Parts: sequence; structure tokens; C-alpha cells
Amino acid sequence: MIIAITVFLVLFILFILAHQEHGFVYSLIYATALVVAPMSHLWHIIYGEGRIYDKNCGQENEVFGWGSCFTGSWDQWTNSYELTLPLEYYFLGALVYYIQEKFSVFTLNSIHLILTTILLFSPPLWLNNGFDNAFNIIGLIFSVCIYIANDIL
Repeated sequence: MIIAITVFLVLFILFILAHQEHGFVYSLIYATALVVAPMSHLWHIIYGEGRIYDKNCGQENEVFGWGSCFTGSWDQWTNSYELTLPLEYYFLGALVYYIQEKFSVFTLNSIHLILTTILLFSPPLWLNNGFDNAFNIIGLIFSVCIYIANDIL
């Protein structure tokens, strides 16, 4: 895990250094918007993410069925498919809207945010049946396409 964190951090720093033409703050926002989402999806594909839902306390078939399992612990706020990932990707999506330069990036980002909304409103049963993996794979594809469409094409 230390190697993966180091590699991701080095790539992030290199991306910031390569995009200094608009100043450090803008390049930091630019790197965060375009690089963090693909790295996060890849991270979750490799290492996974925690869950708030537990079969002993929640409603498996209901939207926000994890609500009765929520205790407000640090781990639930910072490491959960049900809460952390939607908040993270909404924030990153807002940054992409801020830096985007092309309609194709706007469209791809909107689709990624729709996928994030589906994750937010998905019942725990969906996550138990593999939607978490599908979300991360499809999200990785879209976030890489957002980077390519904005930065390369």
C-alpha cells in the first residue's frame, strides 16, 4: 500500500509541475479535478472501501437502508461507499466544471455525476451484489476520458 500511495503522490506532484502556466493554485485545482478521480477509482478497485451498512442493523432493500447503521464514527464519514465516495465525487465533479474547457468534458463529467447520484441512492443490496465494483470500473473509464478530453485532445 505504501508503494501505491507513493506512486499516486509522485504522479499528482508531476501533474501539478507540468501545468504551471496559470500559477500554482490553478494547477493544484486542475490536478485535483483531473487526476484524483481516476486515482481514487483505481484505489477502490485495488483496495476497496468500507461500508456503513451491516446486515444486523439496516434495511437491505431500501434507499438509505444504511441509515440506522450510521453511528457518526470517523470511519463512516471518511471510508464508506454510502457517504464518502458520493461526497468526494460531487466535490471533484464541481472542480471539473470549474476548469473544463470543452463541451465533451462537461458531458462526460455530467454522466459521471449521474453515476455518483445512483451510488448515493443505491440500496445496500445493490452494493452487496457488485454495484460497487461496476461503479469503480465505469467511473475509472469516465474519469480517464474526462482527463483525456480536457488535457490531451
